[in-house]
Amino acid sequence: MNLSEAKDKIKEYPISAIVGFYIPLTKKGNNYLALCPFHSDSHPSMHVNDQKGLFMCFACQTGGDAITFVEKYKNLNFFNAITDIAGFLNITIEKEPYKEKPVDPKLQFAYKILTKTLKLYRQIAVQKAPELFGEFITNRNLDETTTQDFQLGFAPGDNALFYYLNSIQNENERKEALDMAYTLGLIRNDQSDEKIYYDIFRNRIIFPIWDKSGQIVGFGGRAIYEGQRGKYINSFDSLAFNKKNILYAFSIAKNSIREKNAVLLAEGYMDTITLHKYGFKNSVGIMGVALSENNIQLLSNLTKNFIMCLDSDDAGFNAMERIHNDLLKFGIMAKYIDFNPSKDPDEFLNQNGPMGFQEKINNSRLFIDLMIERLIPKVLPELIDKKLEILHQVFIRLAPVRNDLWINEKLIQVAKALQLKSDSSQIIKNYQLFLQNDLEKKKNRPTFSQPEKIVESSEPVKAVVANLEVIEQKDFKEITIQPLSKVAKILLQEIIAHPESLTHPDIAEILDFVNQNEVKDFINWLKNLYFEIDEAEYTSIIMNHLDDESFSGEIRECVGAALFKYIKHPLDAKLLQKFIKDLKKKAMFEVLKKQRDDFKKQQKEANTVTESENYLKKLLEIEKELLNLKK
Repeated sequence: MNLSEAKDKIKEYPISAIVGFYIPLTKKGNNYLALCPFHSDSHPSMHVNDQKGLFMCFACQTGGDAITFVEKYKNLNFFNAITDIAGFLNITIEKEPYKEKPVDPKLQFAYKILTKTLKLYRQIAVQKAPELFGEFITNRNLDETTTQDFQLGFAPGDNALFYYLNSIQNENERKEALDMAYTLGLIRNDQSDEKIYYDIFRNRIIFPIWDKSGQIVGFGGRAIYEGQRGKYINSFDSLAFNKKNILYAFSIAKNSIREKNAVLLAEGYMDTITLHKYGFKNSVGIMGVALSENNIQLLSNLTKNFIMCLDSDDAGFNAMERIHNDLLKFGIMAKYIDFNPSKDPDEFLNQNGPMGFQEKINNSRLFIDLMIERLIPKVLPELIDKKLEILHQVFIRLAPVRNDLWINEKLIQVAKALQLKSDSSQIIKNYQLFLQNDLEKKKNRPTFSQPEKIVESSEPVKAVVANLEVIEQKDFKEITIQPLSKVAKILLQEIIAHPESLTHPDIAEILDFVNQNEVKDFINWLKNLYFEIDEAEYTSIIMNHLDDESFSGEIRECVGAALFKYIKHPLDAKLLQKFIKDLKKKAMFEVLKKQRDDFKKQQKEANTVTESENYLKKLLEIEKELLNLKK
């Protein structure tokens, strides 16, 4: 059957049967309950209802049908989510082209330049087999399969990329390609002559970097000569590359992470590659020394079992401590592996093999226990003040968890180890007071090294470049994908709950508060169709429309949650008038709050006193308007 038929067939199955395949469900009344996998959930807040064919989390307000659930749960697009479900339902889908939602044409062109760059570096490594590349592969004990899986490449010292892009015959296309490569941080101008360009990556082993869906977004380059500035350099942040949201090898590892219900966090490229080579394919590399909230959420959707495999030195311990604190905020108690006397996973695996590493995993301990053990000296101080200082340090380590029964037990345990005579309740009370004054840590910005000396392109590289396709920029439709604003979410939820509001003459004025065309298009479609929709088909028609028109996942989740709560109960004329009035106030309130936040930011960044005072006046005006709305 084709994609549309498979989608309809899937919707004939009870949603509990599909969601229950991915997460445990418990029957309660007309609903099934589950711990929501889309946020840190300690009490079942996700409801799955077969009659409605929908799920909804009442904590994070995520909802939708079975396909929406799998899309979000497994980080898949619409087509792949249907394919995934069809796999265990034994539904055969005929191969057919699937049109993804169009993206920003600049981003699309950026991806094309990055793909061509990857192909160039890979061809130089494979076809020309530079001696230095071969030596690196041999010295790091890498096999051909692993090298192919991770598409390792080589950037020579002769500006191969610039030579390739500059060979594009069409002048406009050549300029566009060079401008984009410059924007992406692949080439740079010579300081002495702006007309001369040079490659950023030269004389380096190239590590392609993919996003979560497997799209090439940047590169890492390792130096091959002693004295090169920067042992590793990475692509800098651009329209395609956002370092804090990248997990190296995630697109390769995600299926294994789910299957093994665990993720191994490594530090950088080589540790991750070596882990995969030895069979630990549930490994990802951290780009830097921190793990962003987006990445924690991404991984926690697949597993709650995190094992940190960073370097066994002080720098590695400090990095694990930072990552661990961030994980604790999501209720994740990570474990760690100590590789001493080896330095890191790469060295340990090459010396001890996969069996030794698996033993390390089996014996891994909670990192928080290690942190606390390090704080308590073998010989306790005699002075009570010194003991309280140690207890205070324990508070700092436990603070990211906030309040938890386990924390209380751990505090009592530490107090006994420190031989404190205070009552347990007093220790816990002091911890609560400490939490009230807890401050968030600041994040550091990454820095990047400068490239080396410029040289001209060589004949061997020209031969490889000549075999590559000429880059041509295609025609793309201009489109900007924006996250849903709070006011857009409110309007979607309220209007779906009371579609009769679409008949009110003021609904057009309310829609003016929304700046996302996708939301307006959906509401206008519902407005035009409202009188033709049969009540029994209200939910299914809306969900089918969202599928057929390929709306963003965020809109589908928001609408799905609203439909789950929908109960047919039309408002009479008087109540409808009040509903519209309240809805208008809610929308205006959110718009004003957004303006207030923007002005606050601009005031902080003001360069002069006068400029700052002008923003302050605007802030006061908005505060008055907000106060009037509240009244």
